[in-house]
Amino acid sequence: MARAPSAPRSPAEAPKAPRFVRRAPVLFFFTLHVLFAAALAAFLRGVLQRPDPLSSGLCFVATSQATAFLFFAWDKRLAIRDRFRIPEASLLAAAWLFGSLGAAFAMVLFRHKTSRPVFWFGVGTALLVHALLLSSLLI
Repeated sequence: MARAPSAPRSPAEAPKAPRFVRRAPVLFFFTLHVLFAAALAAFLRGVLQRPDPLSSGLCFVATSQATAFLFFAWDKRLAIRDRFRIPEASLLAAAWLFGSLGAAFAMVLFRHKTSRPVFWFGVGTALLVHALLLSSLLI
């Protein structure tokens, strides 16, 4: 069901983000991405019982994909609810930190940021660079 567009807000009526997010939002979400991906990669490495560097790296890449996907999904949800958003620089940083496939999939699935050329170019370039890096590592 479509929601009626809300009236433009004045700066005083704009929703406020938590204080720690307002100070440095790009750094906050970038750090959140790295910590979540590293923790999930460590968990998966323990579950898989494979401590070799290649499987650890692949676990980190896989969790980075999931984290970037979740960031784009979360930002879309915040956009629908007209709440404080994740900065675009953080979304692009999540895509460039080995999360390009997850970011591209979320962009298409949720139709989020698809009208912005900077996202098509940024995420597409990241996807190409990551594919080349992974193919050179696996060969």
